[in-house]
Amino acid sequence: MALHPQKTKYMVFGSKQKLRGENILTLKVNDCVLENVNSQKVLGVYIDCHLSWRTNIDFVCKNLNNKITLLKHNLLLTDEMKQMFYNAYLVPIFDYCITIWGKPNKSSINKVNNLQKKPLD
Repeated sequence: MALHPQKTKYMVFGSKQKLRGENILTLKVNDCVLENVNSQKVLGVYIDCHLSWRTNIDFVCKNLNNKITLLKHNLLLTDEMKQMFYNAYLVPIFDYCITIWGKPNKSSINKVNNLQKKPLD
């Protein structure tokens, strides 16, 4: 597989103390400097350089808030239709790759739990 240097990015993993330096590493491919990123979306999941799940959880919460707002403002739906919407559009967002999140801090998980318990009326 050919590498496309303009589209390729790299990430250095480590603790906040070890990554404190501005440019820890510079990578080049065919005289093209690769971009260093702190977080990247891979298969729908955000991974950051500290391996914390804060970026991914923030993305999930934003996505859930958008869907919940859409559901709340649609006054024409019956309760049964709201339940179908919830199961079709919200549950997959909650469940997608949740097993790989590791052990995020309690406040991050509480953000997701609060959205799941949010009343839809």
